[in-house]
Amino acid sequence: MILYRDVEKTMERIAKNAALFSSSERRRELSAAEELRQKHLARWAEAGAVADRLRELRRAGDQLAASHPNSAKEIETNLKKLVAVWSNLQQLAAKRTTMLDEAIAEHKFEESLKELNLWVSETVKRLDSTEAPATVSDAEALLELHNEKKVRYMHFES
Repeated sequence: MILYRDVEKTMERIAKNAALFSSSERRRELSAAEELRQKHLARWAEAGAVADRLRELRRAGDQLAASHPNSAKEIETNLKKLVAVWSNLQQLAAKRTTMLDEAIAEHKFEESLKELNLWVSETVKRLDSTEAPATVSDAEALLELHNEKKVRYMHFES
């Protein structure tokens, strides 16, 4: 039957996507992880065409089952398998999307942490290299500089 062949081809197409969506690859850098996420979303959009094919096969299966009642159970079984495989693919895609989103968030956090560590190191170096003020006006200038940095730091925190 043509329907069985079409169902089988659709299941094979879903299986190919399932292999891609079950990958645990996250990449080591933010830009690479973002690129991987874009590829994943593009594949998911392409896989979305399968949903239309499922509806077509469901309609064809219903018509075929109505015209061949003795094969209705077998037709329904094949269509249920196809729907189950599609549902599994949707779950894999959602899980992969979540994993990639988490990887990107981790990379962004790590970059922010590196920036903050660099800022702290530079600030500590500047503080260590600064000599104690010799006069009251020098002390006031340093205090003003300190307050400016404190405001920037408070702004960075929020």
